[in-house]
Amino acid sequence: ESGNADVAFVYRTDAAIAGGLEVIDVVPVDSYPQIVYPALLMNGASNAAAEFFRFLSGERASAIFDARGFIVLDEGPEDERN
Repeated sequence: ESGNADVAFVYRTDAAIAGGLEVIDVVPVDSYPQIVYPALLMNGASNAAAEFFRFLSGERASAIFDARGFIVLDEGPEDERN
C-alpha cells in the first residue's frame, strides 16, 4: 500500500481489505503449516474478558471472521507442547 514494493507475499485476509492490490497467485494451503490465531481466557480474568471470550466463541463473531476471509475452526488446534 505504501508503494515501496512491486511484489509481496501477504495474508489473504490482508489482501482482501487492502485497496488497489492485484492478487497474481495463491500459495497452496497444503504447502505451509496451518496459521492459527489462538484465543484463551486466563484464570482470574475479569468478567468483561470472559464476556468478550464468549463473544469470540459465538456465531456472530464466527460470521464476522468468515466475512473477513478467516477460516473458523470448530475445535481448537491440537496441543503442540512437548
